[in-house]
Amino acid sequence: MSSKKTEPSFSFPRPDQPSRCTWAPDADPADNPHTRKYPNPPNQYTLYPSILHTIGNTPLVRLNVIPKEEGVQCQMYAKCEFLNPSGSLKDRAAWRMIEDAEATGVLKPGYTIVEPSSGNTDRSVIDQWGKCGDKEAFLMARRLIKSEGLLVGGSSGTAMHIACQAAKSLRPDQVCVVILPDGIRNYLTKFASDEWMVEKGFLEESGDLEELIQ
Repeated sequence: MSSKKTEPSFSFPRPDQPSRCTWAPDADPADNPHTRKYPNPPNQYTLYPSILHTIGNTPLVRLNVIPKEEGVQCQMYAKCEFLNPSGSLKDRAAWRMIEDAEATGVLKPGYTIVEPSSGNTDRSVIDQWGKCGDKEAFLMARRLIKSEGLLVGGSSGTAMHIACQAAKSLRPDQVCVVILPDGIRNYLTKFASDEWMVEKGFLEESGDLEELIQ
């Protein structure tokens, strides 16, 4: 007795047939039946002469999760200075100082620039307005990563922690803008690591990394 295997039959539309879509890219976007949308209208994109010209052109984004968790009634926005070319608010000051030095003749071709910053400029400015310990700063930075999708550093965590405290006194019709000065690049082996956080006493036990990335 023999049995013949029956192959399932499929009918696929040919890919070279004329499109049946009635919408065109130059049509009214409100009539677009497709789910894909441009994050910004194409005419808002800019071509820059060099990477230096992007300094300061950082986005201002709304914070949607943490303000609610902190009981903040006003609208909160983050100025993402960590998206400057070198990942820091300091790009603005550095570029301006170099431009001024070149324009006045202090800095000439062939000269060497020595950068003496200790890396605490942004945090020292923040500390003039409020106090925040390392634990609060790092935990808030982790929350910004998890809840808002912003890959920030410790100084940004400090700014956000203090901003939330100050914003609680604002009315719902007011706006609070917090400047996030640094990114996570210099912290990848620090507060981004559960083991490091536990070792420093900022977490009671390991295992929060899974919650951070979920």
